[in-house]
Amino acid sequence: MKIYGYVVETYGKFVKVRTKEGEVVIKSDKANSLKDKKTIEIKNSGYADLQAKIVAGPSEELPSLKSLQTVEQYFGEVDFATQLAKFLDEIGRRINIDAEFLKKLKEYVHKGKDEEFEYVLKLLSGKYGLLSNGELIIFLDKTLGTFEVYGESSTGKITGVVKENEVVLYFEKIPQKVDELYEKMKQYFGNVVIKKEGYEDGFYG
Repeated sequence: MKIYGYVVETYGKFVKVRTKEGEVVIKSDKANSLKDKKTIEIKNSGYADLQAKIVAGPSEELPSLKSLQTVEQYFGEVDFATQLAKFLDEIGRRINIDAEFLKKLKEYVHKGKDEEFEYVLKLLSGKYGLLSNGELIIFLDKTLGTFEVYGESSTGKITGVVKENEVVLYFEKIPQKVDELYEKMKQYFGNVVIKKEGYEDGFYG
């Protein structure tokens, strides 16, 4: 990877850079050194102004750098950092996100099993949705009608198709507690079908 661009914003370990392909967010331990720079060259290895990796963009809505830094601080390095940061941006438009809220959110993401807090998230989340049963974490974009699922590597690939009020989830391997996943998805869609790839009929739905 090698990109050239203009520094738009820096916050913590994150930098927003405008490139010819569009704006991207990169992460680097040396992000603070770019505060006074206008243009930079970035590589993931070798000599450049900065060695960094792209965490978001250019063909997607970018989360705020502040929310990305908050996720880094409270959740560490997680595969769903960008999605969780977008979710925090949406929540932050409605309430003040404090340490107590983040503590509850972290517990919910990792353990699930908090219907009251889940209901609060559903009310506050706006165009994004977040569901967790402690093993699978689902981020929904209600505007686009798309979703992404994260979980244990043993779950395999998870893809989905959304059409109007129906969602079809395809798994390489059906996960444990799939019935809980089914019930949670029913909160957002009228009809939920869960299938194993290569099978014609649904397991649920």
